[in-house]
Amino acid sequence: MRSGHRKKNSFPQRKTTLQSIRLVLHGSRYLALLLLLTHGGAIVCLIAIELALTTKLIIGIVIVVSMFFSACEHAFRCSRSSVTTLLWTTEGVWQLWTRGGQIINGDLKPVWGLRSSVYVHPYLVVLNFNTGKRFSKPIVLIPDMVDDADAFRRLRIRLRFG
Repeated sequence: MRSGHRKKNSFPQRKTTLQSIRLVLHGSRYLALLLLLTHGGAIVCLIAIELALTTKLIIGIVIVVSMFFSACEHAFRCSRSSVTTLLWTTEGVWQLWTRGGQIINGDLKPVWGLRSSVYVHPYLVVLNFNTGKRFSKPIVLIPDMVDDADAFRRLRIRLRFG
């Protein structure tokens, strides 16, 4: 009989310490192309539907303006309000630096509990920050925006698994 014999755990015990994650963001040609394709598809759909010409022109102008502002804010990061640096501290505090020099503190808690504020995929991360203002601050991240691939990988893992 083997009383009192226990099998030892073969995996070593490791203490994990969270590191701060800092991402410096750059413009992205892939995101610009994606925005162009989606807004271009909306224009094609607008041409295909039956509406009055003036209505089509107004909606078409809105689509083009949306493409311009989305590209400036997210793809090329040329807007003063576009985020150029993200920092997630070891305490769980998020800080966002804008091109205009503003530092914004935010969190990823859903507003009113209605929707998730994070989407994580290997090629796309969407963060919807609650900044305490009327509207949230969305950040779209894809791999070609970030120089530090390891920090981007750690961000995805930490967002997905806690």
